[in-house]
Amino acid sequence: MIKFFRRIRQKLLSENKVSKYLLYAIGEIFLVVVGILIALSINNWNEKRITNEKEQHALLEIKSDLEHNINRLNYIISDPEEGIESIMETIDIVVFNLEESRVYNDSMAQHFIRLFNYPDIALKSSGYESLTSMGMDLISDHHLRSEIGILYTYQIPLVKLAFREVRDDFYHYMLDYLNGYFVSRLDENGRAIRLPVNYDELINNRQFIESLKNYKYVYDYFIRESKITLNECKALLQEIEKEIKVQ
Repeated sequence: MIKFFRRIRQKLLSENKVSKYLLYAIGEIFLVVVGILIALSINNWNEKRITNEKEQHALLEIKSDLEHNINRLNYIISDPEEGIESIMETIDIVVFNLEESRVYNDSMAQHFIRLFNYPDIALKSSGYESLTSMGMDLISDHHLRSEIGILYTYQIPLVKLAFREVRDDFYHYMLDYLNGYFVSRLDENGRAIRLPVNYDELINNRQFIESLKNYKYVYDYFIRESKITLNECKALLQEIEKEIKVQ
C-alpha cells in the first residue's frame, strides 16, 4: 500500500503536476490522521470495555457479599434461638422471674440455655477489599462509590464493634456465671437444657441480676447497629442492582 501511494506521488511530480500533488499530499495526510483517530477510538473503546467489565465484576462481588450479609443480619436479629431479639426477651423474662422471686418452672431451663447464647456476626467484605485493591475510582457512579465507602468504612465497623462489646461482656462476666451457677443436661426429648445449681441462690444474687441488666444494655447497642446495617445493606444492594442493569 505504501509503495502504491509512493508511485502516485512520483508520477505526479514527474509530470510536473504540482497542484495535484499538493492536493494528493493533503488527502494522504487527512487519511493518515483519520486512520490514527480511528485507531485511538478503537483503543479507547476497548479500554472502556475492559474497565466496564472490571466494574461489573467488582459490583457483582459486592452484591454477593451484601446478599450474604443481609441473610446473616436477619438471622442475627430474628433467629428464635440465637437471635438478638430472642436473647433480649429471655433476659427480661429471667430478670423478672428472679426479681419477683417466682417459683422455678421447667420453661426456665430453656430460657437459661438461650440466655448464654450469642450470635457470631460473620459479615463478608471480600468484594469491597478487592475493589479497594483495584481503586475505588473503578466505580463510575460517584454517589454509588460514596455509598459503598460509607457502608464498609463506617457502618460495618460500627456493628462489628457492637458485636465485640457483646462478646467481651460474655467472656468477662457471663461465662463465670455460666460455669459457676449452671449445669447443662439433655431432657427426655434429647433437647439441651440448662439448670441452675441453686435457683434460690440466684434469686438472692443481686450482682447476677444487675449483670444481666447491663448485658441487655450492650445488646441494645448491638441490635440497633445491626438493624441500621441491615437497612443500609438492603439500600446499597438495590442501587448496585440498578447500576448492573444500566451497564
